[in-house]
Amino acid sequence: MNRRIGGAVIFGIALVAIAFFVRFHEPAMTSSTVSTIPTEQTSFETNQDWEALLKTRMERSTEDEEAIADDIELDTSITGTFARTFFENYLFLSAQGNLTAEQEENLINSSISSLRSEATDRVYTLSDIPHTTEPSLSYLRTYGNALAIALRAHPDPAENELVVFQRAVETNEAKHLADLTEHESTYDAFLKDLLSIEAPIELQDEHLVIVNATLALRNDVRGMMLFFEDPLYATLRVQRYTTDLEAVYAALRTIYSYLEDRGIRYTEGEPAAIIKVQ
Repeated sequence: MNRRIGGAVIFGIALVAIAFFVRFHEPAMTSSTVSTIPTEQTSFETNQDWEALLKTRMERSTEDEEAIADDIELDTSITGTFARTFFENYLFLSAQGNLTAEQEENLINSSISSLRSEATDRVYTLSDIPHTTEPSLSYLRTYGNALAIALRAHPDPAENELVVFQRAVETNEAKHLADLTEHESTYDAFLKDLLSIEAPIELQDEHLVIVNATLALRNDVRGMMLFFEDPLYATLRVQRYTTDLEAVYAALRTIYSYLEDRGIRYTEGEPAAIIKVQ
């Protein structure tokens, strides 16, 4: 799975998004919006005739607008919002003539830039995690074991998230995305455990990295589960999934390498004895 969304892919996704946009707005173009033109000639001899006609037409117009509003379900998903913006920009540029290769590239690049912020999360800070105020070799050992217990309590499901996601996309069946529920629950439970562990002051930054990367992984999976409702958002979450996973492993390697450098050796029977720094 590529980490970067290429221009051609973005353009293709944009067109799919526009299709969603058009589908959601089709009810607006119904016969109820078309005013009928009377075939008879009508004379207006008094102001009251004009006022009566104006009032009637205003009432009918209001009723039509309310009916249209009831029919339209505004798509507020990332895909729907992006489709409207992309569609407007594309039409604006097209109205000035055929798009040049440079204009298409600029449109794609600006679209990519505007999307990056849509896959960001509210991150935790150091004030959100408990930590010790002074370094202690005895607590470093305790911390390493506590972290290992959390890891062992929430093992990875049998199938990788991307395998499940790919199956759903290739078969075009949303039911397969339900298999991601186990992955989402695993990351959520692991996150809660991480937030309850008191981190040593010298390792609190690395612990925070694991916390926020796990938060991102949980949200990545949640985004994948929305593919058939919000395909563009799901694509953005898939794009960052590998980076988030690598961040967890990198922080774990840093933590256990530090513990080893401090002379801590876990013996058989301790939870962290199974952790091997590579």
